[in-house]
Order: sequence, then C-alpha cells, then structure tokens
Amino acid sequence: MSDAVSVVRRVDVLAETAAAQVARIQRVNVNMRMLSLNARLQASKAGSAGRTFVVVADQMQELTEQVGTLVEDLHREVVQGATQVAEAGRRLTSEAQGRRLQDLAHNLINIMDRNLYERSCDVRWWATDAAVVAACTDLSQAAVANDRLAVILRAYTVYADIWIIAPDGRILSNGRPVEHPGVATTSVADAVWFREAMATADGDAYAMGDIAVLEVLGGRQVAIYATAVREGGRTDGAPIGVLAVLFDWQTQSHAVVEGLRIDPQERGRTRALLVDRHLRIIAASDGRGILSDHVVLPVQQAASGYIEDEHGMTGYALTPGFETYQGRGWYGVVWQGHPEPAAEAP
Repeated sequence: MSDAVSVVRRVDVLAETAAAQVARIQRVNVNMRMLSLNARLQASKAGSAGRTFVVVADQMQELTEQVGTLVEDLHREVVQGATQVAEAGRRLTSEAQGRRLQDLAHNLINIMDRNLYERSCDVRWWATDAAVVAACTDLSQAAVANDRLAVILRAYTVYADIWIIAPDGRILSNGRPVEHPGVATTSVADAVWFREAMATADGDAYAMGDIAVLEVLGGRQVAIYATAVREGGRTDGAPIGVLAVLFDWQTQSHAVVEGLRIDPQERGRTRALLVDRHLRIIAASDGRGILSDHVVLPVQQAASGYIEDEHGMTGYALTPGFETYQGRGWYGVVWQGHPEPAAEAP
C-alpha cells in the first residue's frame, strides 16, 4: 500500500512541476507578445524605414501564437493527464485501503466469534458434570463442587470465575471463593441471562449476557454464558439450577484487538474495536471509550464495508458467527488515520 501511495505522490509532484513550467512558458510568451506589439508601434512611427520591424513583429506574433498553442497542448496532455492519473491512483488506493480495513475488521470479529463459540460449548457440557448436578440438589455437595470448579479454572485461564446457581438466584458455589468472597452472598435472580438460562428448552440451549462490569469480581469486565443444570445431567432433564461461566472479557478481548496484524508504522494511527449490537464500544486497542462511547457506522446499508472522511478511513464487518454460535450482532471495526505527507527529498 505504501508503494501505491508513493506512486500517487510522485505523479502529483510531476503534475505540479509540469504546471509550474507551463506557467513559466506562458509568462515568457506574454513578454514576447509585448515585444512584438512594441516593435509594431516603433515601426509605425518610423514610416517606410520601419517596414523591416513590421516583418519582424509579424514573425514574433506568429511565434507567440504557435507557442501559445503548444502551451495549451502541453497543459492538456501533460498537466491534466498527470492530474487525472493521480486522481485515479488515489481512488484505487483508497478502495484498496478500505477493503483491507474491512478484511481486518472481519478477521477481528471472526477471531472473537471462534473464541466465544468455545465458551458456549464449555458451559453446556460442564453443566452435565456430576459435581455440578449434585450441588444443585444437595447443599452439602457445595464444597466438592467448589473444588471441581477450581480444577476447571486452573486449566481454563480465560475465565474470571464459574458459578453454580440455585433456581431462586442464590449462588451456591463458585470456583474462586477466596479471591471473590462476596460471591457467596450474591443473588442474580434479576439478571436477564439467569432467567433466560432457567427457561432454556433443553441442554443444547444457552444464554449470554451483555458485557458488564461486576463489582463482586473486583470490577472485572466479563461476558457471562449460562445454561440450566438439569436433573441427572440429562439434556432433556428438568432445570434444577444454572451454571454460569464468567469469561474474562477485559483481558481476552484486549488481546484480540491488540493482536491486529498491521505494519509497525501503522500502529500509531490505527484503532481496532469491537462494538456490540448498539454500536457501543466493548473493546478497544487503545483502551478508550470501553462500555461508554459509541461509533457511527452505515450498518443499515451493508453488513460490512468501509467509510472515509477527512480524518481517516473505517472498515467494519458484522459478526459471521461460528458453528452453533450465531453471534450477538457485534461488529469488528478498524479505524486508520490518514498518513502524514512524506517530506520530499531536496
């Protein structure tokens, strides 16, 4: 891309140089016309003795007309031609850059989708674990369940915590009781994701909450996946509780947006984002505006694309989903500011 930009800049310089030279020729030609006119005036004063000057003046006038025609042709064929080439080059460069940012945005959300697909699988099969099922039917099994959840968390470091929840919303067990002591007295009965998990039709279904900050986890940003724990661990069993896995969104999403594959010289003017279905920023490579700012995208026109303004260009792509994970209507977004014009060599 930098080579294409360099070519366009060189053509711009060529057009500017040609225009400057044409202007110089035009100034010289004007002076020649003034000299021709002056020669005519002097010849008219000299009478018959000035006839020779009249011939010279006529020849000068003819030469200036020829030069004028040549200058017009030069301007049309060289200056205007170079300008048109530069404009076409800019359009092609802009289009290529826009499609590149669009592809990067698609790659960004695709990586996140694949990651979250695994989370949706984890919660569904862990809900069938014997220790989890037992904790929902016998409170004396909570300590055993804590140990089981702790083992899972040591192996799956992408989670902030895992909760086993009673049908009334009380948290019965969690995998990190020492780190998060407040969880034991927490109720999630009013949480939408909890109610949706309890209402799932079978063990193949799950619920997910919006990205949220949980004070009970020390203010961590999490993405919660939940499903019903069912009698006997069977897919068609009656719901007897809920298992919720709390994905460490703050750490994992930043790793995704920060890992955008771009050239080092582009990084300072590039911003990688994940935004939710409301276009609220939920992850940002520069850490700004998370869960507070929104972006503006022409999403009503297309699921993916790019837009450009005087400040830079933005590529965006709607979540494609992955396997059984249908996505949440989120977008990958990559903004890149226009590069500073390179200084011309003296």
